[in-house]
Amino acid sequence: MNFVNLSTASPDWLRAVNQLPSLQQLYLSGCGLTALPDSLSRVNLTALTTLDLRGNFFNSTFPSWLFELRSLSYLAISNSELYGTVPAGFGNLTRLAQLDLSGNSLSGSIPVDLWSLASLTTLDLSHNSFTSPLLPQIGNTTSLSQLNLVQCFLVGSIPAEIGRLTSLTELRLSGNSLSGRIPAEIGNLSSVTQLDLGHNSLSGLIPVEIGKLSDLSSLDLSDNSLEGTMSELHFVNLTELVVLYAYANPLTIRFDHDWVPPFQLQSIKVDTCDLGPAFPRWLRSQEFLTDIDLSNTSIEDTLPDWFWNSSSSTIMDINLSHNKIGGVLPASLESMATLMLLNLSSNLFRGRIPVLPPNLQALDLSSNSLSGSLPSTISSQLGYLFLSHNYLHGSIPSSYVCDLQQLYALDLSNNQISGEIPRCRPEGSQLLFVNLANNKLRGKFPDSIGNLGNLQMQTQWLFACEV
Repeated sequence: MNFVNLSTASPDWLRAVNQLPSLQQLYLSGCGLTALPDSLSRVNLTALTTLDLRGNFFNSTFPSWLFELRSLSYLAISNSELYGTVPAGFGNLTRLAQLDLSGNSLSGSIPVDLWSLASLTTLDLSHNSFTSPLLPQIGNTTSLSQLNLVQCFLVGSIPAEIGRLTSLTELRLSGNSLSGRIPAEIGNLSSVTQLDLGHNSLSGLIPVEIGKLSDLSSLDLSDNSLEGTMSELHFVNLTELVVLYAYANPLTIRFDHDWVPPFQLQSIKVDTCDLGPAFPRWLRSQEFLTDIDLSNTSIEDTLPDWFWNSSSSTIMDINLSHNKIGGVLPASLESMATLMLLNLSSNLFRGRIPVLPPNLQALDLSSNSLSGSLPSTISSQLGYLFLSHNYLHGSIPSSYVCDLQQLYALDLSNNQISGEIPRCRPEGSQLLFVNLANNKLRGKFPDSIGNLGNLQMQTQWLFACEV
């Protein structure tokens, strides 16, 4: 009965269901139920193995009568407005294999007896308000294959006993307040494919034992206080790795000059780590990248020709901003048909802007030393165009104002642009921000722009032009 509207049903729906002692499976997800009684005088659902109450509006505490359903193997009450602490009693559900209580407002401690369930394979408590530490007893749930505790307000350190969960394929602990070191025992999780420890307060060195996780496809260590150096030893057996996030850590990432990784990444985000001064040569072997963020990584180099060619058929997002990368932008940029986001701002690029990729949606080349005229042909899908603080000259192509229907923000300030501001009536324009300050422009921006219904902040319209 999933997604059947039962919002007008009697609050006694449970008492009616309770008259079916032979019932084995009950699916009432997304049914608009608004009541979940705290207690039952007698629980008759002794044969029930599956109970799915996801996506309802119970606005109640966790009912203790659930602990009398001793045949349960699957229990899901996610996104159902449960609140308060979870009482002890899970130890009674010895057959429970899958438990999903995510997306509620449950608080207090995670019940200790959860960690005694020998049959538990999947546990999702994410997006709740638990404030407890991870206890050493977590190591007793050796059948767990998926553990999701994202954004649970967990505190304390990751216990070494987590290394006993050798059946884990997914370990997701991001968005908590976990502190201390990553235990070396994490390297015992020989089946793990997804390891997500991001957005915590973890510190210290990253254990090289992570390099033993040969099935690992996604590694997220971002936004912590991890330090030291990541080297080849951290990746020696990571042949399946496709996602690497280590951004927002005071880390140094250093590899031998001729190192060839055992993996083929699709996504790498290591911004604010120290990769420089040379541009990382090992990226040449990565043929299937879709997005790369090496911003603010202390690179002081020119971009090699192979960088623009190695992933030219797959790359969608490039962010190399806030480095000291010099040289000119290559003509081959035009052929990068999959590229949608390009951010090379706050570098030392010089020369002219070449013909741009045909499907760009955002371009930021601000704060460089680019010269020449503004590119006359740009993608009709462009939403953000930032070219400020360069040495660009010539006039503004009328298409920038008149034809770019998807353009939200245009910043050409602090250049040497001259001539008349294009005058047209851009029907259906999405423009919300324009900055043409500190140029040599004449005239006024079209009055019709000020009448656009989607204009939100007049203070963002910054003009310092000759009138």
